Amino acid sequence: MSALLSALTGAAPPGSPGASLWLGLSGSLMAVLTLLAWELARDPGQAPVWRALLLSKAVSSALFVAFALEGGGAGFLAAALIDAALLVHLAFLREALEPLDAWAPRLPGWEALRHEAWFLIFRDPASGDAFWLRYESRRARGVVSGRCQWALTQHAVGVHQGAWETGARLGRNAAEASGPGVSWKLSWDDGPVPSYALVPRWLWRLGLASTMYAAAAPAARFSGSVTVAGRRWELDTAPGCVGHLWGRRHGARWRWAHAYWPERGVMVETLAAQGRLGRWRTPEVRTAALWRDGRLSLASAVGGAAAADGGTWTFRVGGVAGTCRSEPWLTCELAHEGVVVRHCTAGALKVGGVPE
Repeated sequence: MSALLSALTGAAPPGSPGASLWLGLSGSLMAVLTLLAWELARDPGQAPVWRALLLSKAVSSALFVAFALEGGGAGFLAAALIDAALLVHLAFLREALEPLDAWAPRLPGWEALRHEAWFLIFRDPASGDAFWLRYESRRARGVVSGRCQWALTQHAVGVHQGAWETGARLGRNAAEASGPGVSWKLSWDDGPVPSYALVPRWLWRLGLASTMYAAAAPAARFSGSVTVAGRRWELDTAPGCVGHLWGRRHGARWRWAHAYWPERGVMVETLAAQGRLGRWRTPEVRTAALWRDGRLSLASAVGGAAAADGGTWTFRVGGVAGTCRSEPWLTCELAHEGVVVRHCTAGALKVGGVPE
């Protein structure tokens, strides 16, 4: 390979002594990498700079491996291992230092993405009725279309649900939509819990997670009104959450639960998901977030599986453990590109010593 590169460039191979084009190119590349590292030290939120650094280490690692396989010796293999270690180190640094923008739309700027969705879940304290509202955008053959889905859960009645095609969007702290037999106009306060990624970002960046999920407002308080089939609910600081998903394809299977007890200052959210890699399935990833005593704890684990028995799901991730129970008669079914999702907006979630 080095001979081919030398023939294409007319330059001496890397091993030649003295001044060479290779030495000049290497020096200029190191200067660029030094400048990029300096820029990140000043502002870790520069995503293009992170991508440039990660790309340089990924390419150099691959080239060193190719040189070693060509017979370049142990030196190239050692260089490949060093650069691969730097690549992993940079990936984890980015995870720790780059701020998460959970509110930024992803689908318009990323051609590789096929779907993006925002969902709002909240419960009316006066009636106990629970709502699930979803704004979804999909890209198919280069065309982006929108859809709204909704579900209303009433313990005494069951589930009402519906959907319609629309280009409606929601704002940073407000949502409005009107469809067949349903409409809503809502605003919300983000609440005390900061945004976080419930799917580890390094899994997404390595292509091991087919869908990314960020809790944009995990402890929101909703105000406004919802009208379904002529009945109107007036909401005032109803507890709930706002979630944001985007991805190249939907996951193979997942279980997700969220609960917020504002009177106790406690919020918990947990996810167990398995992604798709062509015909294969990734190991199950289990994550959990717990807000308690003014402190957010995040935990994740790869491999194993959450214990499930019908509508009951037992989970343990790091120091967060609990049981989630849903009732079949309070569960609706929604289809996402051939994937049937069973969604329950009312059930019971018990975590540690927190009451249901």
